[in-house]
Amino acid sequence: MLRVNTIARLLIAAVSVLLLFTYYYKFHFNELSNSEEIEIKTVKYCFINQSGSIHFPRFFEWAKDFHDGRALVMVNGKYGYIDRTGKYAIAPQFDRAICFSGGLAPVQINDKYGYIDRVGKIVVSPRFQAANEFHEELAVVAEDRLYGYIDKKGNIMVPLHYEYAWPFSEGRAVVISKGKYGFIDRQGRFINEPQYEYARPFSEGLASVKLNGRFGFVNRDGIIAISPMYDFAWDFSEGLAIVKSGQRYGYIDRSGQVAIKPQFDWCWWFKDGLAKIRQGNKCGFIDKSGQVVIPPKYDWAWDFSEGLARVQIANKIGYIDRSGRMAIEPKYDWAWDFNEGLAAVSVNAESLKPDKDGGKKEYMAY
Repeated sequence: MLRVNTIARLLIAAVSVLLLFTYYYKFHFNELSNSEEIEIKTVKYCFINQSGSIHFPRFFEWAKDFHDGRALVMVNGKYGYIDRTGKYAIAPQFDRAICFSGGLAPVQINDKYGYIDRVGKIVVSPRFQAANEFHEELAVVAEDRLYGYIDKKGNIMVPLHYEYAWPFSEGRAVVISKGKYGFIDRQGRFINEPQYEYARPFSEGLASVKLNGRFGFVNRDGIIAISPMYDFAWDFSEGLAIVKSGQRYGYIDRSGQVAIKPQFDWCWWFKDGLAKIRQGNKCGFIDKSGQVVIPPKYDWAWDFSEGLARVQIANKIGYIDRSGRMAIEPKYDWAWDFNEGLAAVSVNAESLKPDKDGGKKEYMAY
């Protein structure tokens, strides 16, 4: 039995590390100076505004959306950050990096993770095997495959002794201890003994948990608020939570009453009054009464962000507004949500429109 328990714990640890590391990307080292240009054939990502126009004539091998006034970009296999004008706030130099949150960003230096501020100054020395963004002033870090939490000065606030850990939400965090899910407070104290087969972070005062094969919800004190009776349950958003009954998904309210009966092949969180649903092999959107407001006609769709939602048609991504009108035509190989007024999109360098003289526009990445 001891051997079985040991193997199980090792498997959980391995999966936990893999889960956290899926946030990160590793590329080969290739230093780039600020003045060096990249051949146009390597260009893949640029930033657009909500009219679909390129916001600044600068292209990158990879890019993500803006957070805290900084966007994560990659050039020649190295990560750095730009400001809203497209200029480098922090030159590409990191093998791995994550978006800013709370004024700090995790970066990898010499195979260890630390944190930098918005001008690139190291504020938490690189010493962790893995690191995540700050949430509620604390960040998940790992060393020797054990997880805990630090503050913005790098002080250990919750010791690194969990098999896996999630960011804090509403003063509570989900952790795995001895193969079971549980909740801790900011001092690392368990709300109750880890006992769940699965658990989600708190949202709107409740958290989804799986107990004896069924899903329900607990409150911040660990008391059952909605009895485990569902095949699946996800977070509350805008007063409603996703639940699965049989083979269909619907929504319940905070009292556990059915708000939108299970009828969809899949559904997602509400955001700004709309939620994505999937029927058959197409996605659309419903309102909080359950009425379909944008018919399922997209191959895939994402949540609304700043008034626009990404949709995919025939392997190309564009954006629709809340009425379902196509605001930006599907022409991108990949696209991120709009954040801080801009979105990073993937473009084909060969598709850059010729200028009036018949040559390619001189859009370059630096």
